Amino acid sequence: MLSRSITVLIAAPLAVALIALTGTGGFFLLALLVCLPALFEYYAMALKSAHKAELAGGFVLGALVLGAGYADAAAHTPGLAVTGMCMAAFMLIFTGYICRGHRSSVPFDRVAILFFGVFYIAMLPSFLLLLRAQPHGVSRVLFLLFVTWAGDIGAYLVGRSLGSHLLCPRVSPAKTVEGSCGGMAFSIAIALVCQATFLRHISVPHCLAMAVGINGLNQIGDLSESAIKRSCGVKDSGTILPGHGGMLDRIDSLVFAAPFLYYYMRVAGL
Repeated sequence: MLSRSITVLIAAPLAVALIALTGTGGFFLLALLVCLPALFEYYAMALKSAHKAELAGGFVLGALVLGAGYADAAAHTPGLAVTGMCMAAFMLIFTGYICRGHRSSVPFDRVAILFFGVFYIAMLPSFLLLLRAQPHGVSRVLFLLFVTWAGDIGAYLVGRSLGSHLLCPRVSPAKTVEGSCGGMAFSIAIALVCQATFLRHISVPHCLAMAVGINGLNQIGDLSESAIKRSCGVKDSGTILPGHGGMLDRIDSLVFAAPFLYYYMRVAGL
């Protein structure tokens, strides 16, 4: 518990400062520093017997997808380059396995695992870059983080004190319905605080709708990573963050929520 608290007290203010003080290029470098270690953790779990060529290919393609997201952000295009690069990554992975020729058939399970890592841990987080490049981009990214963090804190506190009904025991035996509801309540509360302070240009109904969507997808993202870890037989994706596990454990809640927030704001004209 102590190491977990110390990590939060150091990492959260540092993340906010880096997001607020760096430009789009600096934010891209920050995304690489976060996503590539998370991609390594994923491959270490899911491809335990991976060859160096497989890992190198996954890392390079992940970096290229994030780079395409940066290109979209710089050009203010709605994810065209990153979508195209992700499609190219799938074709390159498949082609690579076809050309290796060491087996009589293509190991489709490895193709799927390798590509899923690129999609899950590079393409989806790349929407953070698109959010950062929008007008009021810093405020949008901070809103996403604050709503996510508040949901995590609320789920933990309410779940620990009141939790009695398991939410999804097949995937995560510790998460409860009460904790889920508490996380949603905390997310909505912090969204109202954000609207009253640095998001006054966005209406209360929009902030509430975004908070509900973000928290719902945060929970789905968290459960999805729990399902991956359970399938791989591990408790945490890594040990890079004391008390919190790996880097993937910290961004799993964001990967589904970031595209939602980006497209919600584009469709709503915010």
